[in-house]
Amino acid sequence: MRNSIGWRSVLPWALGMLSLVVLAHVVIAWAIESKAVRSGQRSVGARVEVGDTRVSLVGSSVSLRHVCVANPQSPLSNLVEADRCDLQFEPAALLHKRTIIRDGAVTGIRFGTSRDTNGALPGCEFAIDESLAGWLDEAATKTAQEWLDRLNKKFSRDLVDQLESIRLTDELLERWPRKSVQLEARAETLRTRTIDFQAQVREAQKNPLRHVDFLDQVPKQVEELHAELAALSRDIENLPDVAEADRRAIVAARKHDEQLLRNELELDPIDPNVLSAYLLQERMSGPVGDLLGWLRWVRRIVPAKEKNVGASHRGHNIVFTGCRPAPNFLIRTLKLQGGARLAGQPLEFCGTLADVTDRPARHDQPMRLKLITRGSLPLQVQATIDRTGPVARDELLVDCRLMLPKLSLGGSDKLRLSLAPTAATLNISVTLDGDRLSGDVQIVQKQVEITPSLSGELARLHVDRELQKTLSDVRSLATRITLSGTLDEPKCRIRSNLGPAAAEAMNRALARTVAGYTRDLLALSQERVNRRLAEFDRQLAATQDELHPQLVSSASVLDQLTTGADPGHRLTVEHLGRLLPADSLFR
Repeated sequence: MRNSIGWRSVLPWALGMLSLVVLAHVVIAWAIESKAVRSGQRSVGARVEVGDTRVSLVGSSVSLRHVCVANPQSPLSNLVEADRCDLQFEPAALLHKRTIIRDGAVTGIRFGTSRDTNGALPGCEFAIDESLAGWLDEAATKTAQEWLDRLNKKFSRDLVDQLESIRLTDELLERWPRKSVQLEARAETLRTRTIDFQAQVREAQKNPLRHVDFLDQVPKQVEELHAELAALSRDIENLPDVAEADRRAIVAARKHDEQLLRNELELDPIDPNVLSAYLLQERMSGPVGDLLGWLRWVRRIVPAKEKNVGASHRGHNIVFTGCRPAPNFLIRTLKLQGGARLAGQPLEFCGTLADVTDRPARHDQPMRLKLITRGSLPLQVQATIDRTGPVARDELLVDCRLMLPKLSLGGSDKLRLSLAPTAATLNISVTLDGDRLSGDVQIVQKQVEITPSLSGELARLHVDRELQKTLSDVRSLATRITLSGTLDEPKCRIRSNLGPAAAEAMNRALARTVAGYTRDLLALSQERVNRRLAEFDRQLAATQDELHPQLVSSASVLDQLTTGADPGHRLTVEHLGRLLPADSLFR
């Protein structure tokens, strides 16, 4: 009798095995997804989400779909997001409780995408490190701002009132009213004396015998009055000569004025490196701070020293001499593909990530990352995380060409330089040995167009126009940022040809401005002196015109006293005797 197995008995076994396979796939997928989420959240400190996980035991592959890693610093955005992560693992390693990914691919990588939910983990708050705040040279900004303040103050003072020619002119006009009052008083006194003396003479002539002594002194007193009148006339006539001497003193003071202005407007130079730090610090602090933030993040994910791991509950691991313990998780090669934005421009990249492990100190190869971009924005990134030696060593190399957008440089509105969009080359070489930081960030810009802007008195004097003339000759900029110190206390030094170029341009612009400002002040002072001297000339002429009638009147009275009633006769004692009556006893 032939034995046969009917399909009725085979089908339940087949369905049971299929159910077990399906259940195994589901359980393994759930376990892998849970493990990936827990490990990621423990490392990053923010939510890690996986949309779907698929496992193929036959193909020894795992596929994670729509993976999102939240940004711990910004919980409403993703640090990184990937559409798909396909991994090929080695089944034999699973028998030794190890997970080894032979190769894999992560596609659809994006950075900084938005989230619909909060990505922060309860009880896991990300502490923003403030130690990087102000890590650049703040003293340079303060020094540059103080220098700009001094420049504004130099041009804001009223230097005209300090000029020697103005002072002499003001003294002349202040002195002249007193001189005029003195001359008027002398003229009035002389006129009054002359009139009174004339009245006395006429009164004496009525009775000459009684006033013979007085009449005898009349010629002498008349001569004295003539002398006083002549002296007063000379003083009034010499007033223009005295004013001319003052004019010559004012003209001579012009040289003193020029020297005073040169001394007051003398410009103290500024260190070009200080000006470079002032102009570039605000713009560079963000990118360089982000770079250091990434290094810190890497050190938090992959510490410099391996953390202590508790012993296994069962058995002991024995490592023979010449051998090293192996990590439990290892990704040999992982291909990367995605997109990002650099300097506001989109780019697509591809690359590889090799030798990624959870215990890097147990692996004999350092982790390596290589990325290149496609299209018009060439970019090369190489990163190495080495824990194979006694000292942890991290290296980052970046070489790219990019289009920089319009930039505004300067620590305040007192001096800002606006750079038009330009092509640039960026090179980054940073090394972290242990906690010791070293490296350079270099940026070279070609065909730059610089537009300066100033505020305060420098803007009022249009120094920016003079500055623009010199800066138009600057066609390229090279900036180097040298990093040193430690990761916790980084130090930075900025060197750029922008500082020397801006310093030279400022010196030239200020020299031309000072020359023009000096000419304007001298012209303004000359105009003011001429206006005041014209006022003085009018006052002088008015004084002469006012005193002239009084002098004429006094001179006429003295002439009458000298000649008597008849201009042909002198008033003498002999003349008085001839005027006595014919029958006088004293003839």
